[in-house]
Amino acid sequence: MLINTSSSVDILFLDAYLKLGMSRTEIRLVATPLAGFTGDAVCPLGASNLMVTMGSHSRQATRMVEFTIVDMADRAYNGIIG
Repeated sequence: MLINTSSSVDILFLDAYLKLGMSRTEIRLVATPLAGFTGDAVCPLGASNLMVTMGSHSRQATRMVEFTIVDMADRAYNGIIG
C-alpha cells in the first residue's frame, strides 16, 4: 500500500481486492471518474467498504474504509490510502 496524503480517495486495485476473497458482486457502482490518477480520467469499477487495521501491536486502530476499486495493470502498489 502506498500512503499518499495528497490523495482524496482510497484506492484498491481489483486483483488485490479479489485476493482478499472479495467478490465482484460486492462492489457498489460508482459513476464518478478519477481525475489526475495517471494524467487521464480513470473510470472505477465501483466502491467497497473494508475493515482496515493499521499500526503496530501496541498502537493499532481498526476502521471501516471505503475503497474505490480500479482495474489497472502496471502499477507498483496494491492500493493507495489518502
